[in-house]
Amino acid sequence: MFTVNELNELIDLNDFDVLDKSANSIILQSKITSHCWKLLNRDYNDSSSVIIYHTLYYGMDFLEQCCARNLEQALQFVKNLDACRGHYSKTL
Repeated sequence: MFTVNELNELIDLNDFDVLDKSANSIILQSKITSHCWKLLNRDYNDSSSVIIYHTLYYGMDFLEQCCARNLEQALQFVKNLDACRGHYSKTL
């Protein structure tokens, strides 16, 4: 479960718009690429992980990208990949 503090402290609103959020998932839209990311928290007994999904446009089906240990690691993965895609699209 994502805590309110995690969501408020870790999500950089300069990089993302929050389209939807709950205790177990959050959907973000990148301000760099307009791509959408769904982060799904999965609790297993005493541990948890975050599954990262991606789509080019909000309303399209999300495809699983990878998994992270926590929300902070998941957001770092998204930022890194999004920055690469944003840089690539600007050079075309």
